[in-house]
Amino acid sequence: MKLEDYEIYNVISEQGVFQFTGRINIVSRSSSQLFGAIIMKDGKLINSVYKKKEGIKSIFSLFVDEKTSDLRFIVEPEVVDDFKINIPYPNNKVFFFIQDQLEQYEKTVKLRPPENLSIFINYEFIESDSLLSRDEFRLICTILDKSKVSEIYSSSELLDYEITMAFVSLRKKGALIVK
Repeated sequence: MKLEDYEIYNVISEQGVFQFTGRINIVSRSSSQLFGAIIMKDGKLINSVYKKKEGIKSIFSLFVDEKTSDLRFIVEPEVVDDFKINIPYPNNKVFFFIQDQLEQYEKTVKLRPPENLSIFINYEFIESDSLLSRDEFRLICTILDKSKVSEIYSSSELLDYEITMAFVSLRKKGALIVK
């Protein structure tokens, strides 16, 4: 899918052209509940918070959710301090990263486990000397706190496709128990 097919891409791009300074609020279309915000200064992305993620990862999560969630974007001019800079890249580099990540996501979406499954850690695996990748370790930490697949995806700091690939890897290693 092309970035131009996403409303958030078009909103950010338009505000970039106008050298907008302020926030783009991410809200529910039906209830107007605030889910997060994208902060821009002089048309450049400088920060974003959405779904317990910050920076570029939150923008990626927003692109993934836009097609399945009831979201709308409200542009609100505001004075922005420089100390909030969490995205040090030009907008075009951010969009290049997002496009690349969306392609990775599309490759792994079929491997994603069903939302209603519960996942637990096989403690025999923990006692073994198996090495873990950074993403596998982070996923195990999340699973210790949450067991439902839907909760794991919504509360992890990892990107969706990183979670999926860590699930696949940990399952192959015998680290997970699925119920």
